Amino acid sequence: NNNNNNNSMTHNEATTLAETIPAGCNGITFLPFLGAERTPNWPNSTGALLGLTHHNIRDSRSPGLIYRAAMEGITYLLADALDQMRHSCGEQGNNNNNNDDNNNDND
Repeated sequence: NNNNNNNSMTHNEATTLAETIPAGCNGITFLPFLGAERTPNWPNSTGALLGLTHHNIRDSRSPGLIYRAAMEGITYLLADALDQMRHSCGEQGNNNNNNDDNNNDND
Protein backbone atom coordinates (compact mmCIF):
# COMPACT_ATOMS: atom_id res chain seq x y z
CA ASN A 1 0.00 0.00 0.00
CA ASN A 2 1.21 3.47 -0.89
CA ASN A 3 0.28 5.82 1.95
CA ASN A 4 -0.54 9.26 0.54
CA ASN A 5 -1.08 10.83 3.96
CA ASN A 6 0.43 14.31 3.72
CA ASN A 7 1.06 14.31 7.49
CA SER A 8 3.53 11.42 7.39
CA MET A 9 7.26 11.99 7.72
CA THR A 10 10.23 9.70 7.21
CA HIS A 11 12.82 9.07 9.90
CA ASN A 12 15.38 11.02 7.85
CA GLU A 13 13.05 14.00 7.49
CA ALA A 14 12.34 14.02 11.23
CA THR A 15 16.06 13.74 11.99
CA THR A 16 16.85 16.67 9.71
CA LEU A 17 14.25 18.79 11.52
CA ALA A 18 15.54 17.67 14.93
CA GLU A 19 19.07 18.75 13.99
CA THR A 20 17.85 22.35 13.82
CA ILE A 21 16.63 22.28 17.45
CA PRO A 22 19.13 23.29 20.16
CA ALA A 23 20.21 20.76 22.78
CA GLY A 24 17.81 20.80 25.68
CA CYS A 25 14.83 21.21 23.36
CA ASN A 26 13.78 24.61 24.72
CA GLY A 27 13.02 23.02 28.10
CA ILE A 28 11.04 20.02 26.86
CA THR A 29 11.94 16.65 28.38
CA PHE A 30 10.75 13.25 27.21
CA LEU A 31 10.71 10.43 29.76
CA PRO A 32 10.82 7.28 27.60
CA PHE A 33 9.31 4.86 30.12
CA LEU A 34 6.53 3.78 27.76
CA GLY A 35 6.82 0.12 28.70
CA ALA A 36 7.93 0.63 32.33
CA GLU A 37 11.66 0.71 33.04
CA ARG A 38 14.22 -1.95 33.80
CA THR A 39 17.27 0.14 34.79
CA PRO A 40 16.49 1.03 37.50
CA ASN A 41 13.72 -1.47 38.15
CA TRP A 42 10.61 0.72 37.95
CA PRO A 43 7.92 -1.65 36.64
CA ASN A 44 5.10 0.86 37.15
CA SER A 45 6.78 3.90 35.61
CA THR A 46 5.16 5.70 32.70
CA GLY A 47 6.42 7.91 29.91
CA ALA A 48 5.84 11.63 29.86
CA LEU A 49 6.48 14.74 27.82
CA LEU A 50 7.34 17.51 30.27
CA GLY A 51 7.90 21.23 29.97
CA LEU A 52 5.47 21.97 27.15
CA THR A 53 4.42 25.61 27.07
CA HIS A 54 2.80 27.73 24.43
CA HIS A 55 6.10 29.66 24.24
CA ASN A 56 8.46 26.78 23.41
CA ILE A 57 5.99 25.21 20.98
CA ARG A 58 5.25 28.54 19.29
CA ASP A 59 8.92 29.54 19.08
CA SER A 60 9.95 26.28 17.44
CA ARG A 61 7.00 25.56 15.13
CA SER A 62 8.76 22.35 14.16
CA PRO A 63 7.83 18.72 14.68
CA GLY A 64 11.58 18.26 15.11
CA LEU A 65 11.24 19.69 18.62
CA ILE A 66 9.30 16.72 19.99
CA TYR A 67 11.36 14.25 17.94
CA ARG A 68 14.62 15.67 19.34
CA ALA A 69 13.21 15.60 22.89
CA ALA A 70 12.40 11.91 22.39
CA MET A 71 15.87 11.16 21.02
CA GLU A 72 17.52 13.03 23.90
CA GLY A 73 15.40 11.24 26.49
CA ILE A 74 16.21 7.83 25.05
CA THR A 75 19.92 8.68 24.72
CA TYR A 76 20.19 9.85 28.33
CA LEU A 77 18.34 6.74 29.49
CA LEU A 78 20.81 4.50 27.62
CA ALA A 79 23.80 6.47 28.94
CA ASP A 80 22.51 6.10 32.49
CA ALA A 81 22.03 2.35 32.00
CA LEU A 82 25.61 2.07 30.69
CA ASP A 83 26.94 3.96 33.73
CA GLN A 84 24.98 1.64 36.02
CA MET A 85 26.47 -1.41 34.29
CA ARG A 86 29.98 0.04 34.59
CA HIS A 87 29.41 0.75 38.27
CA SER A 88 28.15 -2.80 38.81
CA CYS A 89 31.36 -4.09 37.20
CA GLY A 90 33.54 -1.96 39.46
CA GLU A 91 34.34 0.81 36.98
CA GLN A 92 34.00 4.46 37.95
CA GLY A 93 31.61 5.40 35.15
CA ASN A 94 31.98 7.95 32.41
CA ASN A 95 34.96 9.97 33.65
CA ASN A 96 37.20 9.64 30.57
CA ASN A 97 40.18 8.05 32.36
CA ASN A 98 41.17 6.48 29.04
CA ASN A 99 42.95 9.70 28.05
CA ASP A 100 45.28 9.88 31.08
CA ASP A 101 48.29 8.72 29.03
CA ASN A 102 47.73 11.53 26.54
CA ASN A 103 47.64 14.19 29.24
CA ASN A 104 51.05 13.42 30.80
CA ASP A 105 53.48 15.57 28.85
CA ASN A 106 57.14 15.47 29.87
CA ASP A 107 57.99 18.97 28.61
